[in-house]
Order: sequence, then structure tokens, then C-alpha cells
Amino acid sequence: MYASKFGVDESKMMERLWGADADGKTLDETCMYFMLMLFTGVVASFLNQRPGTPLYNIKAYLPVIESFGFSGQLRASTSGQAFPQRVFDHWDMMSSEPLEAGTQASTLVADIRRRKGLKQQMTPLSEYEDKL
Repeated sequence: MYASKFGVDESKMMERLWGADADGKTLDETCMYFMLMLFTGVVASFLNQRPGTPLYNIKAYLPVIESFGFSGQLRASTSGQAFPQRVFDHWDMMSSEPLEAGTQASTLVADIRRRKGLKQQMTPLSEYEDKL
């Protein structure tokens, strides 16, 4: 009961997500889907061809920490035919556990602790409890 009362039984981290909006020619549709999967993006909507243009639009969510190089690789794989734009969209819960070694969340925690000059080892909860 103690652990669940203070919310220490399950730790989660939040991650920032870009709202990626990409325009491209119809032939590049599969390439754009592949690039989004490669960067663990999720397609939010797919709009058909805009009237009078050969372009279509894909709206997707892309984790910020995994998005470095996305624009360049998308343009390279579509021979410059896709035009991505990214803006911050929302925060979402990371699926991995920050306390399990080797997960993406634990790597992020270790990087943050290193950057802030903290001990690499997480402080156990028992150090914060009052001793009677």
C-alpha cells in the first residue's frame, strides 16, 4: 500500500513529440511511410491529393529524441520530392521503463543525470524515508 500511495510502484517518463507535416508526390507515399516507421513515427492522418496539384499530405507524430536526421533522410530517399516540417505538438508517455537497464528511457535518464552532474546510480527510495 505504501508504494502505491506515493506512486513509486511504476515509474514512467514523458517524451516530447513533433507534429510532422510532410508534403510529397504520390509516388513517394511508401517511402514516406517507411521513413516514419524507421524513426518510430506514427501516422496521424493521410490526406489525398490536393486539387490541382500532384502533392499529397501526411501528418504524423515523431519522438523528438529519435528525429535527428529525419528531414535530411526523407529528402534524400525521395530525391528531394518530400517536404517535411516539424513543430512541437504534445507530450506522451514513453513505453519503456526508466528503471530497467538498457531501455530507451533508462538511457535518457542516464544522459540527463550525467549532464546535471548527478550520480549515475539512481538513489534508492529508502534514503528519502525518515529513520525513527
